[in-house]
Amino acid sequence: MNIINLVKAKRTRGALVALVLSVPMLSQSLVYAQDHPSEKAMKGHERGEGMMRHMLKKMAKKLELSQSQKQQVKSIVQQAKIENSELKVTMLAFKEKNKVLMLAESFDEQAFLLLHQEYQSSMTDVALTKAKTRHAILSVLTTEQKTKWLSMKHQNRNARPF
Repeated sequence: MNIINLVKAKRTRGALVALVLSVPMLSQSLVYAQDHPSEKAMKGHERGEGMMRHMLKKMAKKLELSQSQKQQVKSIVQQAKIENSELKVTMLAFKEKNKVLMLAESFDEQAFLLLHQEYQSSMTDVALTKAKTRHAILSVLTTEQKTKWLSMKHQNRNARPF
């Protein structure tokens, strides 16, 4: 075998090795793309548009909610949305400031703690509204529906990778 053929064979072998090694990464990317909607499709969900409607439909279907229960849950969610609208602006400001800290060259522990202290009352208000909403929704459900819903939530939580 002359030198030119040897070089061509090594290039081909190298290309084949690179191709074989890249297949698992490519397949993982395809699986990820199938499991996660594109950024364009996610825009509405990131802002919460349509996401609650989707969750309510899923809840109504899985738990076989009556029309009365559906209406009660919708009104509870609407009330929570009104309460959270004021806090949303505050939490967006917190997220922006937190993003700046995370993108900094080195981590500033003191700045992080100060930022969290500054927004602690807002975070508590968000958590309180969320807890009240969950409690109100659960109070609409029958005992069997509550058990089923909590079981579904537990299964979803265990299915998460981390």
